[in-house]
Amino acid sequence: MQIAKRFRLFLPIWIALAGFGDAQSPLQQSVQHDIGLEPDEHVVFVRSYGYLIEDGKTWRLLVAGRIWKGHGVWLGGASASWLRATLGKARMLFVKDVRGRQLTIQVGGMPDGSQSRPVLSLGKQKTVAVTSDEHGEFTGHITLSNNEVIRLSEQRGQANWHITYGLAGSVDKDSRSRIYLCRPSGISVVSDIDDTIKDSHIWSQTATIVHTLLPFKAVSGMANLYSGWSTNSDARFHYVSEGPDQMEKPIEHFLDSSGFPEGSVALQVVSLKDKKRMHGWRGGNPCHYKIERLGKILEDFPARRFCLIGDAGAGDKRALRWLASKYPDRVKWVFIRHLPKNVREDFIDPKRYETDCRCRESQPPVPSSLVYREFRSSSELAGLLPTVKTLDVGQ
Repeated sequence: MQIAKRFRLFLPIWIALAGFGDAQSPLQQSVQHDIGLEPDEHVVFVRSYGYLIEDGKTWRLLVAGRIWKGHGVWLGGASASWLRATLGKARMLFVKDVRGRQLTIQVGGMPDGSQSRPVLSLGKQKTVAVTSDEHGEFTGHITLSNNEVIRLSEQRGQANWHITYGLAGSVDKDSRSRIYLCRPSGISVVSDIDDTIKDSHIWSQTATIVHTLLPFKAVSGMANLYSGWSTNSDARFHYVSEGPDQMEKPIEHFLDSSGFPEGSVALQVVSLKDKKRMHGWRGGNPCHYKIERLGKILEDFPARRFCLIGDAGAGDKRALRWLASKYPDRVKWVFIRHLPKNVREDFIDPKRYETDCRCRESQPPVPSSLVYREFRSSSELAGLLPTVKTLDVGQ
């Protein structure tokens, strides 16, 4: 606690130093012209997912990201040094968002990993009908035939089967990302991030700042648990958090460097200029947010079986148990991680849950078919998901 108090004194200095990021020259994001951005505007694409629609021959690929204005392109850079990443985190909420841009997006054939130059001879370019809103956010979808997906995708049949996508002609890692592909059937794990797989200490505002600006730390054993589910149960992953979406690239870097299986990432839209959104982030109903976010994923995959996992701190238990009762044919496992023994669980003011009738019960009833566990150690969940061999024989 003493460390946290001292750290709070240094926070204004961090934010002030972060402002110097605008003094650097802008980084080129694309070698192509007429891509939808002005010279001093930047875009970050997020990890998304794709799924087969009802005809079984067409894929719907979700695209999403954010555009902002300014020279601090390393703002949330996935490959930044510790100091630059820390300064970038401190000034993330202070960028100027860009509204009304339409982007030219390339699907497939994008450089990935350590590559730094675009692969222009591959892939399929098209102007996607997405326009950034007042917060710089944009969402949309691309429809491709099954044959096109097979041609453009990478790591086919593996746990991280995906299609690369991003700004046409991208030369910047942050302006390209992945769309993870999920077959209609199988197991999907939808995981909370803060205090489920990443130590964040959300119950303490000061401690949260400390754990946000310093290098992220994984919850012990969770990466190995998830990797085992990926390998042994052929599970696909979605990571959902109430954290601000400006943290997309730092979160991606945390997942990759900590050894978690790859998957889509969904964070909350936050803007200091929008009082309603700021209130929703700091004082809204976290249970409502989780029900809405996870419910969309459940609807997109009606034939997959889901494992929902969260923590006992901020409405996850209410939301995940309610979803299990709403979708008993899809939600088969719900796991809730306990907070430390000296911390009050479900610490949210009960009045915040009153805004959604689905969140008012602290322990919603669940179907008898559900495998439900509250745990302190990841070892308590070992063996609870069926293996691929078990799935093959229809059990």
